[in-house]
Amino acid sequence: MGYTYEIIRRRLLAIMFTIIAICALAVVGMAQMAKVAHFHELNALHLQASDALRTLMQDSAPGLPSRDGLRQAVAQVRTQSFACLREIGWLERQEIRWLGAMPLLSLCEEDVAQADRILALIDAHAAGSIGASAFATEISGATRAFFDRSNTFIAPVAVVGSAVRRWVMVGMIGIGLIAIAFVVGIVRRINGAVTQLHHANESLAASELRNRQLALYDRLTGLPNRNLFIDRLDQAIANAQRAHGVLAVMFVDLDRFKNVNDSLGHDAGDELLAVIGGRLLNVVRDTDTVARLGGDEFAIILNQIAHANDPSRIAQRMLDVVSTALEIDGVETQVSASIGITLYPQDASDGATLLKNADLAMYEAKSHGRNGYRFYSHGSDENTRLRVRTEQLLRRAVAAGQLRLHYQPIVDLGSGATIGAEALLRWQHPEDGLVFPDSFIALAEETGLIAEIGIWVLDAALAQCTLWRTGNPDFAMAVNVSVRQLRDPTLIDQLTALLARHAIPPGNLHVEVTESLFLSGDDVALSTLHILGEMGVVLSIDDFGTGYSSFGYLRQLPFRILKIDRSFIRNVPESRDAVAVASAILSMAQALNLKVVAEGIETERHRGFLRTMHCPLGQGYLFSKPRPAEEFDPEHRFAIDLAPAVAH
Repeated sequence: MGYTYEIIRRRLLAIMFTIIAICALAVVGMAQMAKVAHFHELNALHLQASDALRTLMQDSAPGLPSRDGLRQAVAQVRTQSFACLREIGWLERQEIRWLGAMPLLSLCEEDVAQADRILALIDAHAAGSIGASAFATEISGATRAFFDRSNTFIAPVAVVGSAVRRWVMVGMIGIGLIAIAFVVGIVRRINGAVTQLHHANESLAASELRNRQLALYDRLTGLPNRNLFIDRLDQAIANAQRAHGVLAVMFVDLDRFKNVNDSLGHDAGDELLAVIGGRLLNVVRDTDTVARLGGDEFAIILNQIAHANDPSRIAQRMLDVVSTALEIDGVETQVSASIGITLYPQDASDGATLLKNADLAMYEAKSHGRNGYRFYSHGSDENTRLRVRTEQLLRRAVAAGQLRLHYQPIVDLGSGATIGAEALLRWQHPEDGLVFPDSFIALAEETGLIAEIGIWVLDAALAQCTLWRTGNPDFAMAVNVSVRQLRDPTLIDQLTALLARHAIPPGNLHVEVTESLFLSGDDVALSTLHILGEMGVVLSIDDFGTGYSSFGYLRQLPFRILKIDRSFIRNVPESRDAVAVASAILSMAQALNLKVVAEGIETERHRGFLRTMHCPLGQGYLFSKPRPAEEFDPEHRFAIDLAPAVAH
């Protein structure tokens, strides 16, 4: 389209120049015709002068006119011819030659020459040098010649006029044809551009329709999306207000939907969402709205509730249809849902607050065991205020110096030597005292504060490791890193700078990744783990066995340490099942050439069993609780009980 417009612009410029050329040609033509008219005027004066000379000669016959009268008449003839020659410059001479009218110049030159000769004869006659008879003959011949040349002058002037008119007409017609050609080209281009514009408008209309569909409806389920849901909710509130009615807003969140994605894949998860969306739609009336807000979250508007128990009845039906098993890729799959319910106008009078209340009630349902529903209460709101207050304090925790690190030793189970430590985060809360990470890490993840906190932990832990390596150069520092941190594109550069600043070899840093957090198939996080492994940082998978797809990720990612979750150590060696699981994990790790750290060692029987199973490293309260740096001895060697543990 832009190319077409450029061509049209160029052709319009060409037409403009063509019009200028036509105007210039017309001006030149008019100028030439003015010259032709002037030549006619000069010729008329010349004819008058010639006629006056002839009349003078006739009136004085049979004698001669007076010499003064004769000189004056001949001079008048000469004046007209000379005026013609004087007004013809070099340019006019070239135009006359080009137009084929050179006789004009010849006639004028002959007139001037003959007039000069007659004037000389008059002077000679006055001096007596020429006789009266010869003089009369010359004068009579000149008079006829002047008159004849005056008549002859008309023809070449007419030739010039005709030639000028002809060439001007030919030029204007030619230029006009060129202009018409340009105009025709422009019309064709404009027609083509209009056609293209029409097609473009049709495509734009279709695109706008698709965009509107995408803007208002969920592509996966075909249900209204958040934007359309909010619009319908506002309309429903307005209708309920006019009718003094009641409506309910429900927030539905699937329980453990992530397990489906992790075990069956995202395509299976998408299929499940589409089926669940259809089932929810079948539960409600045509006047109600079911929308997908995103992920595994759905929202419902129940218009004009007639009975107080209608929301409860519909919520229970939704729980039933969601929990009905379905088959995906040949695998029977079953999920449940948690539902939050809020009412208009009892709980709120605007859409945003109603949706927030339903969301809070949904979290109440999850906290009470999932697969159920809860109505919004002011207790839910109190939990929200507490959460906001905690977030505000947590945002100030780093700058206020309220974060602390405690260290738990990692012990060689064979020698009892301390080979490293795990850095564990604590928060010196201004109101609640020392707070453990379970109370605030999830909030830090949701709010994005985990990035700032995580860098602080790495910096503080590496600084402490530098001090402890003076007595033990092989001392290792283990730090937990969340999946949110692994998604941060600046993590690698920041960690590289920290290792350089604290002069820590990459191999002395153990990055622990909690299995249940990172096994989401996140490409950015997985790529970051690969880069860390290539840098020489030791990768450790924490709480092994509590998540999904563990064995697959052990093969794909460059892990060098596997930490057995404390839940598998708690009941050994008394429980045969616990012994079997722990033994299987140890055997698998040894086959994959992974170093194993057993967590949760609290008794000598735990340690004895693990030494019997050739587990090299361990952590637990048997050795030490996590302690501040000033209470931690990096060179401590723990006593070894060589008595073997016996499994029952």
